[in-house]
Amino acid sequence: SALYRIAEVSTTARDLAELYPSIHAIVAHLLDAKNFYIALHDAEANWLTFPYFVDEFDSAPVPRTPKKGLTEYVLRSGQPLLATGEKLHQLAAAGELERTGSPADDWLGVPLKQGDKTFGVLAVQHYAARTRFGDRERDVLTFVSQQVANAIERKRNEEALSRSESRYRSLVQSAVVGIFRATREWRFLEVNPALAAMLGYHSPAEFLAQSAHHEVFVDPQAKATVQISFLRLGKFEGVEAQWRRKDDSLIAVRLSGRGIWDEREGTEIFEVIAEDVNERRALEDQLRQSQKMEAVGTLAGGVAHDFNNLLTVITGYTQILMEQHGQNAQSVHSLEQVFRAAERASALTRQLLAFSRRQMLRPRVIHLNSLVRNVEKMLHPLLGERIRIDLETAPDIGVVKADPGQVEHILMNLAVNARDAMPRGGTLTVATANADIGHEFRRKHPGAMPGRYVVLSVCDTGTGMSPHALAHLFEPFFTTKEPGKGTGLGLSMVYGIVKQSGGYITVESEVDAGSTFRIYLPRVEASEEVEEDEAVVATRSTGSGTILLVEDEDAVRSLVETILTSDGYKVLVAECAEAAASLCRSYESTIDVLLTDVVMPDVSGPELAKSLVAMRPGLKVIYMSGYAGEYLDGEGIAADGAGLLQKPFTAASLGEKIRQVLQQPVGR
Repeated sequence: SALYRIAEVSTTARDLAELYPSIHAIVAHLLDAKNFYIALHDAEANWLTFPYFVDEFDSAPVPRTPKKGLTEYVLRSGQPLLATGEKLHQLAAAGELERTGSPADDWLGVPLKQGDKTFGVLAVQHYAARTRFGDRERDVLTFVSQQVANAIERKRNEEALSRSESRYRSLVQSAVVGIFRATREWRFLEVNPALAAMLGYHSPAEFLAQSAHHEVFVDPQAKATVQISFLRLGKFEGVEAQWRRKDDSLIAVRLSGRGIWDEREGTEIFEVIAEDVNERRALEDQLRQSQKMEAVGTLAGGVAHDFNNLLTVITGYTQILMEQHGQNAQSVHSLEQVFRAAERASALTRQLLAFSRRQMLRPRVIHLNSLVRNVEKMLHPLLGERIRIDLETAPDIGVVKADPGQVEHILMNLAVNARDAMPRGGTLTVATANADIGHEFRRKHPGAMPGRYVVLSVCDTGTGMSPHALAHLFEPFFTTKEPGKGTGLGLSMVYGIVKQSGGYITVESEVDAGSTFRIYLPRVEASEEVEEDEAVVATRSTGSGTILLVEDEDAVRSLVETILTSDGYKVLVAECAEAAASLCRSYESTIDVLLTDVVMPDVSGPELAKSLVAMRPGLKVIYMSGYAGEYLDGEGIAADGAGLLQKPFTAASLGEKIRQVLQQPVGR
């Protein structure tokens, strides 16, 4: 009867916590089991626990590593132990055990075994001398212990299986890739939330309810490919297929799976992982585009730098000739045409430098709403009466740190492009708003940093762009305009300015549906700064002092030497850093200004300046460069009082920069 009842409770008990009291009650019908406990030993961890413990005097022992208690003695020996008072003294004297807990008159323990492995102990004890355990009680407890061991082991296995299934279910439910089970005929049996979301459904239940009436596979050939691979290899890996989503849009998926036996279906079914490769392909395209833009930008920056050296020579000597032939009107007119052509070429190189992110910016904290309202005044005559301008500026936007002149260039350029896309008129909407960049934006725009931004949007109702135009939109010299109506550098310049300002630019467009550009600039915690107006210098004047000129380009070096000498300065000329250092050491009088190029072979201008200022602490520094911004930022020189002279420059601007720096106090 006891064996039957133990077998019964092992089936009906929901868990071990319910099984243990039931076993106690059954044993209590067979012998005095007022004080009863079950101990279990984890051999792998060597850890002893007491999941069930009922005693008149003691509380359950804390889990521990096995010691020399009575429980451990039964575990070690694998044999029943009837420990009366005399037996306990004998075992203690022999060093076999150490007494713990309240002293009992009798203690009876039997092993719980699975095969020949002892994994626990069933024990009873009492403290009343009138009740004694004997051979009968030992045999009874030993008799039922095997059934108890089977019941406990069965329930432990059930709980372990339940935990495993729960972990597996949790893993599948929380997976970011699609996981599903389907019959060989592709009837879906189970799907996880990721798969349902991938196909545009709100829940797995919604998908399963509609999947019978909604064919997922676009091309039946993909099904055949899976079947062939499965029959040949017993599995399928990396099979690509087109799936149809709930809204009938298509996605590309990669399928990998195996066959498993399903009891409910009574046949073998597929267990499959589905990866949405649309996203991966988009990321790969983004990376390729980014690498291409970086390579083109490097090339464009190098070309612009070399052209600026040439334009410096052209504009410089043109101005000198204009001064020398001021009385000859025909000569002056011809030279003015040369000068204007050089200025147009200079504007093109500035656009190239903007694209390659190598121009010198003058960032300050600005409020985009103020800037947009100022630019709007210039847009009305530029766009004409056919185009309506709508401003949608959010009142609570934060401030950003950017070059206001360059942001104005961005707005003007986008507005002109919008005008050209609306030959019959339309609406140009300029909007500002706060924006937080999170995971979704980063997924579509690899490399974007999460955080708080201000977004500037420019939207038109024009002709829109084709996918081909969108793919090449920001590349230098790419244009959809007719020959002679665009250089193809405008959007390249916009792209470069935004990137150099730490921001991101996105574009959405469809043919005949207009275009929307969104520019994200990082928000900063600061107050808006007011720009100080700079005086524009148009004429030259003389000065005095000694200038150390370092320039590796012969033509530029000769021009600058000519201009400075004619302005009254003593000029020490060096074609490289080594020659400049030698002059600095050997020249006995004062050197007032170091005028050096930034990009030179072997040693850069900032590196040269550091070494020469160390020799002559009073030396002031001016840098000349076609693109100095990133070099100066990297060296930290700009904050050290150095002057910056952007190539190409005029003789007047060169002279004015020299005078400005000479008037500054020594800050080094």
